[in-house]
Amino acid sequence: MKITIRNIAGSKKIDFDAKDKINLIQGHNGNGKSWSLRAIEAAFSGSFNGFLKKDYHLLLSHSEKLGACSVKTKDGEASIAIPSGAYNLEGIMPSVLNFDKVLTALSALNVVQDESKLKELRGEYTACGGGRYGKDKAPKQEATHTDQDVLIAERVVESFKFNLRLNDMLIKLKKGSNYKEIESQLDSVSRDYICPKCQSSLVVNRSGLMFAHGNRYNYEEHERLSSELNKEKTKVWAHKLLSMPTTEYDLNEAISQLEEIKRDVLNGKLYEIHKQIQAEEERLSSERTKPDPITVSLQNIGTASYEDGIIRLNGIPYNMLSLSEQWRARLLLATRFADVILVDALDIINPQERLDILKGLEHTENRYIITCTLKEKVDVYNSIWIEKGEVK
Repeated sequence: MKITIRNIAGSKKIDFDAKDKINLIQGHNGNGKSWSLRAIEAAFSGSFNGFLKKDYHLLLSHSEKLGACSVKTKDGEASIAIPSGAYNLEGIMPSVLNFDKVLTALSALNVVQDESKLKELRGEYTACGGGRYGKDKAPKQEATHTDQDVLIAERVVESFKFNLRLNDMLIKLKKGSNYKEIESQLDSVSRDYICPKCQSSLVVNRSGLMFAHGNRYNYEEHERLSSELNKEKTKVWAHKLLSMPTTEYDLNEAISQLEEIKRDVLNGKLYEIHKQIQAEEERLSSERTKPDPITVSLQNIGTASYEDGIIRLNGIPYNMLSLSEQWRARLLLATRFADVILVDALDIINPQERLDILKGLEHTENRYIITCTLKEKVDVYNSIWIEKGEVK
């Protein structure tokens, strides 16, 4: 497996043939060892973890304009270029895992049930106007109004707008018009508001949008009088809201209350969908399939296990282990997930135990690329020494 890295962060020029089961990248601190692993991982996966593609230019080293990493095997080639982020994959490449991500790999073992209903509910939440579910969840509020309340409040707003237009027209009426006489007859027919959109009758109270359906009008007579009033050059129906003048303040108050009713209804709907989503998430969680227990034992390293979401090394839970013991546990479990394991910081292990661990890895079927911080190169296994981002 031939690796080529150019101008990626701390790795300026690295050519390395990881031909053996165990391959070591050695060097002092801050010379590009860890970035070599990240570049190799990106060549396989097509992205640099933790970086947006638009920020890839920040990964270029030594004021260079272009960088790249490619990995070639006898069966294929994978490469990534920066700052473009162009990714290329040809043939068949082995699976690769950065051993630090074994916790993510373990969580992916949980098999979930069909999530189509959950996705449908979240889509309904978005369509209802609540934004993307999870980012802006609905408040815990049940609606005190209904869709019918919204409809009637909209008619009330329309009535205020109508009467404002009417008042404007009254000012323009010429002197000598018989408008007042016709208006008086029209008021006697009905004091209900006739919605110009739906032709339904409403009684409206200006203080608080109290409303009720009414049927105390003679529609044919109303229409006849309205037509006669039009002849007096009035372009709108001539009736008033309870025979009281309408102002801009009345309209603004009506619009404000309409929006409040709409929000109340919307929040109630969103909360109902929100509760359905929570119920579906709980159902899926309860039916989640638990993975089979995993146990890996290697001579000189120990026994790591994963069961019921808990990692153990030699029977001790993960959160009670030292950093070097957690390192061992992740390494052991990583052998179950990929052909090639990228292992950073072998130097976290005591010097007298490092060779024993490498010998233990010889008994697995995996290939390893391992970094280690040392004062000087140690000629063991297939090794390279990096200084200032270059192989020496």
